Amino acid sequence: MILGLLVAVSAIPSSGWLLHPHTGSIADILPRGGELVCATTGGVIFGTVVDEGAIRWDSSWVYPGDLGHANCRCLASSPDGSIWVGTWGGGIDMYRPDGHRVHFGQLEGLPIAQRIRAILPDSSIFAGTTEGLSIMEYGYFQTWTELNTGRGLPDDNVTSLISSDSGLFVGTESGIAMLRADGYPGSPSSWVGFPEMDGKKLNELAWCSDTLWAAAEDGLFFLPPGGAAWTKDASFPFEKAFCIASDGTSLAVGSGWLSVVREGGVWSYKSVWGGQDVKAVAFGPGGLVYAGLTCELDVDDMGMGVGVRWGGWYRVTTPLGIPSCSVHSVSLDDGGTCWITTENIGAAVLLDGTWISYTSVLPGEHQVFASETQADGSVFIAPYACGAAWLSNAGTPDTADDEVIAFDITNSGLLSNRILAIHRAAGGQTWFGQIQVASEEASGVTRLVWEPGNAETARWTSWTAAGGLPSGAVQAVFGLPDGSAWVGTASGLTRVGPGQQEVSKVMNSSDGLPSDEITALVLTRTGRLYAGTSSGLGLVEPGASTASEVAGVDGAVSALVEDNAGAVWAATDKALFRILPNGRLEEYNTLNCPILSTVIKDLACDRDRGILYIGTDHGMWTVDLGGGLSGDGGSATLYPNPFHPGDGEVLGVAGLEDIPTEIRVFDLTGSLVYEFAAPDRDGIAWNGADMDGRPAPSGIYVVQIIQDGFEALTGLALVR
Repeated sequence: MILGLLVAVSAIPSSGWLLHPHTGSIADILPRGGELVCATTGGVIFGTVVDEGAIRWDSSWVYPGDLGHANCRCLASSPDGSIWVGTWGGGIDMYRPDGHRVHFGQLEGLPIAQRIRAILPDSSIFAGTTEGLSIMEYGYFQTWTELNTGRGLPDDNVTSLISSDSGLFVGTESGIAMLRADGYPGSPSSWVGFPEMDGKKLNELAWCSDTLWAAAEDGLFFLPPGGAAWTKDASFPFEKAFCIASDGTSLAVGSGWLSVVREGGVWSYKSVWGGQDVKAVAFGPGGLVYAGLTCELDVDDMGMGVGVRWGGWYRVTTPLGIPSCSVHSVSLDDGGTCWITTENIGAAVLLDGTWISYTSVLPGEHQVFASETQADGSVFIAPYACGAAWLSNAGTPDTADDEVIAFDITNSGLLSNRILAIHRAAGGQTWFGQIQVASEEASGVTRLVWEPGNAETARWTSWTAAGGLPSGAVQAVFGLPDGSAWVGTASGLTRVGPGQQEVSKVMNSSDGLPSDEITALVLTRTGRLYAGTSSGLGLVEPGASTASEVAGVDGAVSALVEDNAGAVWAATDKALFRILPNGRLEEYNTLNCPILSTVIKDLACDRDRGILYIGTDHGMWTVDLGGGLSGDGGSATLYPNPFHPGDGEVLGVAGLEDIPTEIRVFDLTGSLVYEFAAPDRDGIAWNGADMDGRPAPSGIYVVQIIQDGFEALTGLALVR
C-alpha cells in the first residue's frame, strides 16, 4: 500500500533558519590597515591583531542575511574602499563603505554555478569563476570561456587574476594567459599564451617589484621583467605553492603546513600548524605575515584559523564557532544542551553560546559518526572503529573536571568497535548499533543498562544475526521503555528484546518497505514507526505486521525525528521532508529555503522549545518551528488541526509546561463530548471518540485546556 500525501512547498519562513557555521578554514585574507578581513567556509570575519600576534575577532558577515552563500573564497578591495566577496555558489557580494550591500548573481550575468575563485576590481570588474572569466561593464557580467575566446583562455576554471600595464593575466586550472589591454576577449589575437605553462594548475599570482610570480601545484614560477617565458624557481624549497603574496619587495608563499618568506633573495620558513595547509597569505603593517589555515584533508571541513608571524614564530588564533563544517550527529540532552560530532575534529558541546571541542580525550577524533546524550547530561560519543566513550563534562566549559570512560570490545559487552547508531530509550537503556569490518569483530545491536559513570554496574546484552537479526550490520536503533527495541539492519527491520533471545517481527521489502536496507528509525508518540531506507520512507502502523511506503519522500533516508507538533522530519539525499500529522507533506531544499546542502547527516528536535537541529556537511542549522512544548500555556496549540481521526492519529497539545494536564472537548451546543486527565503534557491524546467510544462527527469543537494556574479555550476542526 502507498500512503498518499498532499505535497506542499516549504512553510517555515526563511527568517526561521539559522546557520551555525565553521569560520576557521581561511580561503583568503585582505589586510586593511590593522584590520584583517578573512574569507572563510562560514562567512567573512573581521579581526584585529593585538599583543604578540594574537587576533581579536570583532565581527562577521554571515549567511543567510549578509551574504549570498556561507562559503566565501576570495576578497578584493576597490579604490573607493568597497569590499568584494566571492562565494562558492552564491555569486558576489559588494559592500560599500557606508555598509550598503550590492549582490551580483545569475540575473547580473554570472555563470549558473556562481562559484567565484578570484575578483579584480579594476577599470572593469573581473571575476574568475569555475565556468569562465566574467567581465562586468555597465552593470552586467559577460562570461568568456575557452570556446568563445577561440582557445585564448586555457581553461574555463579561472583561479587567479592580476593586472599589468600590458593587460590582464589570467591563471587557470590548465595554464596561464594574458588578455591584452583594450583587447576584445572574443578575439584569439587578443590573448597572449605561455606554452611552457600549459597543463599547470595555477593557484595565485602576485607582483614583487617588476617580476610576476605564480604559485602552482607543481612549484613556484616567475616571469622576469620583459621576459617572454615563465621559469620555475629552483630555490623554492617545496613541491607545491598554494598561495602567494607580496609587499612589493618580499614574497610570502603558503605550502603545506608551512609559510615560506623570501626576503633579500633568501627563503626562510616556519611551521604554522601541523595537519593544516596554508591556503592564504598576506602581508600586514610592520612586516607582519598572516597565514590562513585549512584542513589538509578537506578544505570545506575545518581549519584552525589564522597564524600571525610574530618575530621568528607564528601565533595561531582560531575564531569562535562550530569546530567543523561536516557534522555527523546532533544530540540534545534533556535540558536542551547541544552536542555534535564531526568528520575531523571529534565532538563539541554548545555551552553558554560557546563551542567547547573534545578531541584528545576521545579514543579517536575522525569520523565520529554517532552520539547520544544521557539523562544526567553526560554523553556517549562513538569515533568509528574506536568503540564508544562516555563523557561527563559537569556542565562547565572547563575541561579539567571532565570524566571519560572508554568502552570497546576488550573491556565491555560491545560486539564491534564500529558503531553507527546510538539511542537512549525512555526507560534509560542505551542501545548501540554496530557493523563488522574486521574479522575478529562480531556485529549486531547491544543494550547497556548501568549507573552512568560506574563501569562496574554495566550490564550488556547483545543480539546478532546468529540469534535472529536479519543482518549483523545495524545502522539504526530505537529503544523502547520496556527494554525492547526496533532495529534497522542492512537486510530488514526487526523488534528485539526485552529478553536476550527474543527477536520478532522481521520485515523487509516483501512486507511493504521501500528497501531491505534500513538507515533510520523513529517511533512517534502515536505509536507509528517510520523506517528510513536506502530507497525511501516506510511506515508501520501500531500493531501491524506489514508496512506502507510514504509517497513523495524521495531518495535515501539518512535521519528521522519527530518534532514538537507531532510531525516527522525525514532527511534524504534529495531534500528535507516534513510529514505533518494530517498527512500533508512539506519539502525543503536548496531552492525554497536557505539551507545550503541536502547532505544531511542527522536531525534532532528540542521539543520543549520547538527548535529543529540539522547536521549537514556545511555546518549545523537550527530552525524555529514555533510552539514549543513548554511555556506558560499562553501558546497552547492543538495538533493536528484540522484533526482527521480514524487513521491512527491522536490529538495532542503543544505549548504547555510538563505538568499534570486536563482537557475537555465540547460541541457547539456546550455538551461535553470527551474529557481526560494525564500526569504530564505528553499523556494528552484523543482519538476522536466520545465518552461512550463512538466516533465524534465532523464539525467544530471547543477544547478546554486546564493546568495548575492556567485555563484556556481553543477551537478544533474535526474532519472525517
